[in-house]
Amino acid sequence: MLKQAVWNIISLCSGKQKILLFQSVLWLSFPLFSQQYYTGNSDSIIILSVQLLDESTQKPIPFAHIINLRTFRGGISDTSGIFRLPVMHGDLLRVSSIGYFDQYYLVPDSLKGYVRMDILMKQKIYLINEVRINTLGNYDQFRRKFISTELPDKEVREMQQQFRQMARDTAMKSAPVRTGIPLNFPSPEQRLEMQRQELYKKLREQRIMDDKFNPVIVSRLTGLQGDELYEFMRYCNFSRDFLLNTNHYDIMIATLHNFEQYKRIKGKNK
Repeated sequence: MLKQAVWNIISLCSGKQKILLFQSVLWLSFPLFSQQYYTGNSDSIIILSVQLLDESTQKPIPFAHIINLRTFRGGISDTSGIFRLPVMHGDLLRVSSIGYFDQYYLVPDSLKGYVRMDILMKQKIYLINEVRINTLGNYDQFRRKFISTELPDKEVREMQQQFRQMARDTAMKSAPVRTGIPLNFPSPEQRLEMQRQELYKKLREQRIMDDKFNPVIVSRLTGLQGDELYEFMRYCNFSRDFLLNTNHYDIMIATLHNFEQYKRIKGKNK
């Protein structure tokens, strides 16, 4: 019955009035949303109103993704780069948008009630690998076309025959060696491919670790810069297995925990 009454009021309004009325109803329903997903003292719930801006141009960033890494709930910024989200002290927000580095924000204990703030996003440059265009196709395609070409010239047919013989010889070199005991030695091409796969695996694992723990993320979590930033990262000394098998959120919490210990040690040394 209440829904029907609201709908009747909206239908009587003009275009701009409908938008304003819809936003008012949405804003009034926001506390209900907060209570649904956040428990405990209502005074501990903070409503963040954040505008995302380009660090260089100060222009708003629309359609960015925002997620609370504690509750795994979030939203998308509007065309003005603004989003509103209920949070609690200690929540960690991750902001991501195509063309920008991910930004992290840890909700401090000093915030209360309704908070308006800006977050600056740094542009990200994507490196694209070299692309080679070959009109002849790959080796197998070229071989099939060459062998299937029908030319009357005797000399060309002899060249085709020689090419077929070379292809058979190459296949025999890479075939398993049969002796009294079954052996299967990899050919030079197979060894090269195995080395390439191993290198690719290491590069892929390194990219995964760099995505979870890198100077940009650590600097935004701790505020450290320059040599002190790299000194703290060496102090963390996270293992390879930890970085590969732990999610982003737990790594950032471990980083903040190490940072508190690091500050106490630095304070004692002074």
